[in-house]
Amino acid sequence: MALEITWEPYGVYRRFYGAMTRDDLARSVSEVHTSAKFDKLYYSINDLSGVTDILIDAEVVEDAAVQAMGASLSNKRLIMAFVANNEKALALARTFSNPTYQSFPAQY
Repeated sequence: MALEITWEPYGVYRRFYGAMTRDDLARSVSEVHTSAKFDKLYYSINDLSGVTDILIDAEVVEDAAVQAMGASLSNKRLIMAFVANNEKALALARTFSNPTYQSFPAQY
């Protein structure tokens, strides 16, 4: 998988690299949202700068954003940041900041 998750004292850093797959996104959402640490997080940094391609259709990204909406009910203070340097990665980040799916304040 092309994903590393690093837990920090007040947040989580997720680094995606290479070709990002639906399994990478699903693992990222599952590991973070089901962790006992989740309710105490203040930030989530989603680094997509090493992503060379995104092999995920829009529906899968929207599903992940909806899952984040559910998770936001247990942690109201979390802020998300996305680091992206190509259009596909920016499109993924935009989904999470779209008012339809926005769960946490998000910047990209």
